[in-house]
Amino acid sequence: MTAGAASAAGARDARASRMSAREKRGYWFWGPVALVIFVTEVLGIGKIASFDEWPTISTTIGDLQDRHSLVAVAVVALIALAAFYAVAYQLPADDKPQDEFKLLDREINSRRFELRYGVSFVAICALLGIVAALSLFDDKIARAWVIYGTLALVAVVIPLALALLPSPKDVVFPNLFYTFACLRERWQPATAVVVAGLAILVLHLALYPWPDLARESARFAGVTPREARGAAESALGKTSGVKPALVFSTAQRSVANGDPAWHVYFHDLVDGERVHKGCYVVVAKGRAAVPSPECSR
Repeated sequence: MTAGAASAAGARDARASRMSAREKRGYWFWGPVALVIFVTEVLGIGKIASFDEWPTISTTIGDLQDRHSLVAVAVVALIALAAFYAVAYQLPADDKPQDEFKLLDREINSRRFELRYGVSFVAICALLGIVAALSLFDDKIARAWVIYGTLALVAVVIPLALALLPSPKDVVFPNLFYTFACLRERWQPATAVVVAGLAILVLHLALYPWPDLARESARFAGVTPREARGAAESALGKTSGVKPALVFSTAQRSVANGDPAWHVYFHDLVDGERVHKGCYVVVAKGRAAVPSPECSR
């Protein structure tokens, strides 16, 4: 065994015997961040009680791909990079930064009332984003932009940027890949679990809504479901005598006058409840959208 290999092995044994202040900080920051993201996703998947209109991360990514198809390329690239660094990142042979974190602990304790970037700050920002989304928007996708945009910014992008700075000040956590490398040394199956999860994410997000085989956003009658809904809502807004409280329900592929067309359905809003009374709008590319008689008063 070479001197370098022996030194690295000795460092791993030393880390296994004790948990450094830096490693603890990583678990305390990135663990709750992962938990917050997981809980918000479960709320959308589970359709729990009043959270039936809660958006999921996959719904949000799918919406972005409907708007810009190149988003799928970015998703695959980011997940591939995350998988690479999750496997390839190596801990330094001499983990000296732990001493810096001990000094930072003492410095922070002496300045208790100064704002620092930690999990509490992220949790407050995430909570404010959720409250704002639920209070200001009725549309599921609009909520998604606010909720997951806030989480992505304050819980992932900014922390990664701060932790990678040469001399981060008042940043009380290491970068994500350092933390995962520590976990990988303590629990070897962690690498397999993370890589398998990222592989599933590639398929589910880039080919959303995988595992369903068909993409909902595939064009039909010259337009996507989003474009069909927009044309239908615009037609209702321009048509006189239309009921004032109509709420979008769904868009279905169909046929009108022997040609392919979207039938975009709307609910009447009666005492806060959605009731279908037959209103729909026929949409096809190159033709004026036509509301059905049931959409009128």
